[in-house]
Amino acid sequence: MDVLSFLQLPPQHLSDGIGTLRDIWTDGGAGASLRWLLRLVELRSPHGKIYAPAGTEQLIIGISGPQVRIGSGRGVPLRRDKALGQDAPLIEMHRPVDRPGGTSRLLVLAFDPRVVSARATFDDLDGDRAVEAGTEAIVVLKGHVEHDGKRLDPQSVSILRAPVTDALHAEGARILTLRFTDVREIVRG
Repeated sequence: MDVLSFLQLPPQHLSDGIGTLRDIWTDGGAGASLRWLLRLVELRSPHGKIYAPAGTEQLIIGISGPQVRIGSGRGVPLRRDKALGQDAPLIEMHRPVDRPGGTSRLLVLAFDPRVVSARATFDDLDGDRAVEAGTEAIVVLKGHVEHDGKRLDPQSVSILRAPVTDALHAEGARILTLRFTDVREIVRG
């Protein structure tokens, strides 16, 4: 299990707009082909663009700050604790010009749909709970979570490299779990 803090990761520039892009985790899977890639986008301007790897689908997840619209033109509104699916590599983000300043934070999960299917679920966690099968990442949005003897603080992610049996323990936490199913196993199965 790896625990990473978002803000300790090196920032990169957006393809267009003011803000930062941080690569949180890349899972290459067998043969070094991309399974999934998780990134943090911090948008500070009225518009921004990033590119996802070709051939991937994306789940774009609102986590904090002013609302963002995803797509060209008026786009589709993305609210906090919601996810939008997209299959184009260009991700366009827009914020209303008349909105107050601040930073809109989004997670972008890119995954190869020929290899895995992905699901993102928000949960309020208070007490103990088992980790569901297929969970490969747990993002702590608020509160604190303990797992496998490690404390996960807000704005951190736990990457689970193998199936786990230890329960999560938290008090007043909001988490995002990322679960994956290997599509190749379903086709063969």
